[in-house]
Amino acid sequence: GYRVEERRLEEQIRFPGWEHDHFYRLITFSGFDERISDDFLYMISQLLISKLPHAAVFTNDTNVIAIVNENLSQASQAAEMIEQVAKNNDLRAGASFAAKGLDCFPILYHQARAAVRYGISLDPQVYLYFFRSYTIDYLLEISAAQDTEKALYACHPDVVEMWLRDQ
Repeated sequence: GYRVEERRLEEQIRFPGWEHDHFYRLITFSGFDERISDDFLYMISQLLISKLPHAAVFTNDTNVIAIVNENLSQASQAAEMIEQVAKNNDLRAGASFAAKGLDCFPILYHQARAAVRYGISLDPQVYLYFFRSYTIDYLLEISAAQDTEKALYACHPDVVEMWLRDQ
């Protein structure tokens, strides 16, 4: 990713009522086999935009990504809707931990992607996977590879920030 000036970030979040002290959760939607057409990605993103008023929704090459403001949305209703969209469209959705602030999205993205990867492998009949359910599996795999940086993605973003300050 790239750095965004603080002033520019403030302009982007002011309109939907997002604040730096709000809690955010990142959701990724992937195909079961990871291949989704651009038209289908666009259709899913538009569907989510209409159903998640307190989320920023966008796509990359293989995923639809939603950043949900947990302070402004009802978490249980959002989770139900996300699971229904995934199920109705034969997709799998991965949900990160919820974290305070806007600086944690790279960590949350890795968590959501890992949730999908482990969920498809361990619980293929499920449509919405929460990273918290697969954190131990993730840590065991990463510790075997001795990859400290990736191990940090299993932590809450505040823990990562403290660890980076100590380095």
